[in-house]
Amino acid sequence: MANQIDILIIGAGPVGLFLANECHRHGLSCQIIDKKEGLSTQSKALGIHVRTLGILANTGFIEAVQSRGHRVKGARFKSHDKVVVDATFDALHAPYHYLIDLPQNETEAILYQALDEKGISVNWKTELVSLEQSEAGATATVLK
Repeated sequence: MANQIDILIIGAGPVGLFLANECHRHGLSCQIIDKKEGLSTQSKALGIHVRTLGILANTGFIEAVQSRGHRVKGARFKSHDKVVVDATFDALHAPYHYLIDLPQNETEAILYQALDEKGISVNWKTELVSLEQSEAGATATVLK
């Protein structure tokens, strides 16, 4: 099956799903593949960094992330009832001064739903087996 696209995205984790949304936003055609059977059901990460929140605001995902996550304004570490670290994000030059505690699988669900609304699907159980590049472009061979 020959398919002409601008971008082939390998991996439907948070980065791949975000990239597919961004490709669409910028008018690029893309196809996203992942050898997994579907979205993750577990989390490998729990927090969305202050700087990432700014990116999510610029790309239309901040409301969904904020509504499903919990704000973390800082952390306090104690040892034997003595505070050894009391950290906040107040001094950062950023539009947000907190992290969002949101499991990775929930972040992926937000990004996946946005793709679905755009009519973009992930080709699950599909993996890249070879890639050849020439001056004319690249040819990827995938196996379903």
